[in-house]
Amino acid sequence: MALSSGVQLWEIIVLFQIVGIAYGVLLAIPSKLDEDIARTFLPNERESIDDCHLRYYKLGHGPEPLPAFGRPAYLREFAHMTAIGWTRDGGKIEWNCGGSLIWENYVLTAAHCAADDNTVEPDVVRLGDINLYDDSDDQYAQQLKIVEIIRHPEHRFSSRYHDLALLRLEKNVR
Repeated sequence: MALSSGVQLWEIIVLFQIVGIAYGVLLAIPSKLDEDIARTFLPNERESIDDCHLRYYKLGHGPEPLPAFGRPAYLREFAHMTAIGWTRDGGKIEWNCGGSLIWENYVLTAAHCAADDNTVEPDVVRLGDINLYDDSDDQYAQQLKIVEIIRHPEHRFSSRYHDLALLRLEKNVR
């Protein structure tokens, strides 16, 4: 009996991971960023009853969609990271999930990102954009259509297991 293309693709991904780990090609690469721990983490010492927001959010700012610990990414630093979006009425895109480019035209994401609460599938992926809400850094940005979504065969939306999916893009990323 022939295997489906989705199962074959999962086997190829697992094989690449095993070979990569065996030969050490999947090791982390230093980011060359300033790694001063004292500046990265906030002190967790209570000074008054009203300082909780200062201890958990950099400089007292609330939970806006900002970089972790207030350190912005450099342009093209995380070129493999993707934003996954749903095009809504009027052409507005809601970016509600993320993923990683693992091949020239495949993005690995969580299977729960394969549909929103209304069971609508995402239709677009964006790469190379640091700020999705500002077009000042769009020099290297690419936005591609999703042509196929392959969820793990054993994933169920009611469960947390097998929460993996592949998104096949309309063309290869440049």
